[in-house]
Amino acid sequence: MHRSYRPPQPTHNKYLQKRWDSADYEEHRRRVNTARSSLDTNPPKTYSHLQSKLKKHQIDDDRRALRERDDRILRERITDYQQNGKTNPSYKYSSKSLNEGRRTRESKRMTQENEEILSRIMTARSSYEQKDLHRDWQTNKHYMNQISVYSNTWWMDQPASAPSTSRQSKKTAEEPIGTRNGQQTKNRGSASPSNSKSAREIK
Repeated sequence: MHRSYRPPQPTHNKYLQKRWDSADYEEHRRRVNTARSSLDTNPPKTYSHLQSKLKKHQIDDDRRALRERDDRILRERITDYQQNGKTNPSYKYSSKSLNEGRRTRESKRMTQENEEILSRIMTARSSYEQKDLHRDWQTNKHYMNQISVYSNTWWMDQPASAPSTSRQSKKTAEEPIGTRNGQQTKNRGSASPSNSKSAREIK
């Protein structure tokens, strides 16, 4: 066997090199067999509180106890009604509020503050004087009358027939001058035969 062995590197003694290579190979195989993985492949650790879920069981127990209490009270009411024909007055509960006093005090405080604000508003004096405003308005009216062509009451001074006259004059003003002259000429021409006829009858 040693005669057919050829070492991978040059050596002076192939018999010793074969032993050394065999020993290195055996050590390598031993390390490979005893090597441990660097990754944790074990299953995760289980916790009892995640498996049992005690909080959920407690909530379920509380709900069950509440249902049992309501059922017991209902059975007692039904039994009392069947025996006595009326309900037990001890089961009549009056409405209660934990912050009723605080809400009452808050309402009184708000009402008092609103009354104080209203009194200050009613007793407050205006920063504008009515007499000064009226005097300024009269002065402005005087200035407007001076710079205007017509007085402020010109529409009250017009007669009742003024609007129709103004419309007629406006309509006449809108007509062309040639049309109006031609119409006048036509009217004069139509009137002349009648005048001549009347003159002949008089003769």
